[in-house]
Order: sequence, then structure tokens, then C-alpha cells
Amino acid sequence: MKSFLSQGLVLVAGFAGVNAAPVRAETMPAEKAQIRSDEDPRIVSVRNFFRKFQSPAESVSDVFVREADNNGLDWRLLPGLAMVESGGGKRCNRHNLFGWANGKVGFSSFSDAIRQVSWHLSNSRYYKDKTLDSLLLTYNRNPRYRLKVKTAMKLVSPTIELAMATE
Repeated sequence: MKSFLSQGLVLVAGFAGVNAAPVRAETMPAEKAQIRSDEDPRIVSVRNFFRKFQSPAESVSDVFVREADNNGLDWRLLPGLAMVESGGGKRCNRHNLFGWANGKVGFSSFSDAIRQVSWHLSNSRYYKDKTLDSLLLTYNRNPRYRLKVKTAMKLVSPTIELAMATE
């Protein structure tokens, strides 16, 4: 996180005020789910976020959004976690973008890591149906961790409604 913050990130009072609502995103209409990935503004936002920090996770921006949708998660959560934990893939071993299991678990690819971690955040008894703050506190007990992830999420997009606002 130090290198992430040292690249010019400035916290503004109230900037990281992501609501403490449940992490699950509302189900999207069927026509929204059929949008091609190159047209989905959320993917463009995730791609631009990782590109800004020259992160290798940029190449799987579409997977972040697709797996968030598949698992009912806020689409900004996984990119935020990946940036805080590994600089978006800059500092990870065996494709473990998220520092999952204290970084001791390996994945076959970034896509595999995104699929597995998003499933666990949505379905595991440890994370299922928690608010964002509760989920992040379970993920990492450091009191400042939530602010770091929520700040990264705000850099991906200030609101979860990006897709709706840009149409």
C-alpha cells in the first residue's frame, strides 16, 4: 500500500465515505448483463484505474466486473482489494492478487484468483451478507485497512451506479 499511496494519492476529508450497505450489488436487468465488455463503462473504469497505476491486473478488467456481477458484489470491491494487497498484481506470488490466505495460496491465473475470491466473498460463511465495513474487517483486522480499500474503490468510481449514470 505504501507504493500505492506514494504515487500521489491524496485523501480528502469524506472522500472514502463508501456507504455501509451490504456488499451485494442489486441484480442488474437481463439486457444490462448482455452488454459487450468493451461497451460496459464499469470495465472501462476498472481498466483506467489499473492503467493509471501501471498494474498488470489491467489485462483482466472485464473479469473483475463479470465475477462481481456473477456473485452479487460491488464491482469496485475486488479491484480495490487487489490494489491494496498487491498493487494490482505488481507485488504478488502465484497470481494471488488479493493476499488471500495471508498470501500463502496460489492460483493458476489472475482470472482464477478473481473467480475464487469473489465466490468466497459472496458465499463463504465468513463473508456472506456482510456490510462492506464488516466484510473488510473480517478480511483484515487492521482498523486502517477499510479506509485504504474504500479509498481505492472510490478511485475506481465514486459510486456503484457508474453504469447507470453514463447511459
